[in-house]
Amino acid sequence: MSEIEELVAHAIIAKQSYDRFKKEGIKSEGTKARVHLLNIKKLSQELRKELIAEMKKMPIKKRTKSELLIDEDI
Repeated sequence: MSEIEELVAHAIIAKQSYDRFKKEGIKSEGTKARVHLLNIKKLSQELRKELIAEMKKMPIKKRTKSELLIDEDI
């Protein structure tokens, strides 16, 4: 399972637990939702750090003025 798929799975479970907590008032579902939200936060932070590290390794590409003008037309 990729990290993005894992994030989505945690989000789905968190939503289900939160909805059940709000609808039925089950405290354990609120706790379950909080745990999954915390896992989402941790995974997101890990992914963010990985992306930053990969971006720092990449060479800097400078865009020409004509490329910028083309992007503005879109």
